[in-house]
Amino acid sequence: MDLQHMIKHLPVKIKKYRPISGGDTNKSFLLESDEGNFFMKTNNVKEFPGMFKDEVKGLKTIAETHKLKTPKIIKVEESANEQYLILELIKKGEPTKQIWENFGESLASMHKIRQPYFGFDSDNYIGRLPQKNTQASTWGKFYAQYHLEPLIKKLVDMNALHSEEVQAAENFYKKIDDIFPHEIPSLVHGDLWGGNFLISDRGEPVVIDPAVYYGHREMDL
Repeated sequence: MDLQHMIKHLPVKIKKYRPISGGDTNKSFLLESDEGNFFMKTNNVKEFPGMFKDEVKGLKTIAETHKLKTPKIIKVEESANEQYLILELIKKGEPTKQIWENFGESLASMHKIRQPYFGFDSDNYIGRLPQKNTQASTWGKFYAQYHLEPLIKKLVDMNALHSEEVQAAENFYKKIDDIFPHEIPSLVHGDLWGGNFLISDRGEPVVIDPAVYYGHREMDL
């Protein structure tokens, strides 16, 4: 499915579009219409199956808490080879001390949303990497078995780690529950770094590209 065909079947009429920077995983575009501007990203559905549907689920999970703002979802679609996601375009504003305080308070409020298990009801992606969210009763088991071990295995398969480094990782697994303070699982964004939130022109923190699960809240910090 080519870009013009995608745009032709959108719920709004697009007047112009142009490519913009969007990282190495997706092709990204700015779409202009009489109803406002939108952000669109596309990639290969066979290479990243279900990626944008997982992202939409994460955005909705965060939005439904009414703690942090996320972009409005316009449309998510898959074809034989391509998938695309269209979101509200967030106009960037300037951060202030008050905005940072509001962001911190909102994030802390979201972290108070709890579940009795670590994990999530589905897997998703963190960046371009698949992320397993199988439920577990302890943070140490969940973090080691489902988030770290698959990454270590991937690096081993790429011959990117020495045996001493693999042993160091295995030693770390055993100490996770001693290193992290004991806490009830919290809803986390899961991939909260400087590139995954924006300050809007309305002075609101807006989070994007989540990798949500119920985990240790310090992962967001």
